[in-house]
Amino acid sequence: MLQKREAVLCQVFAAQSGRDPEDFELRVAAGAIIGAIMAALTEWIQCDGQTDMAALLDRALQLLEAGLASVWTSPHTA
Repeated sequence: MLQKREAVLCQVFAAQSGRDPEDFELRVAAGAIIGAIMAALTEWIQCDGQTDMAALLDRALQLLEAGLASVWTSPHTA
């Protein structure tokens, strides 16, 4: 199932970038985004749905956009 989702994202990225859908970088990006979504969903479930799912998704994607730099610095404070 995850491979299907990754393939769909790769198709979208390929259409936008002109790259081959099998491109390694596109597959890494798709996998990272899917992982970020899954982590946000897991956090939301662990908090019994009491957190803002959109904010969690935004936070997860911002972390990816920043190149994961904040993982190696200080912990997140809400």
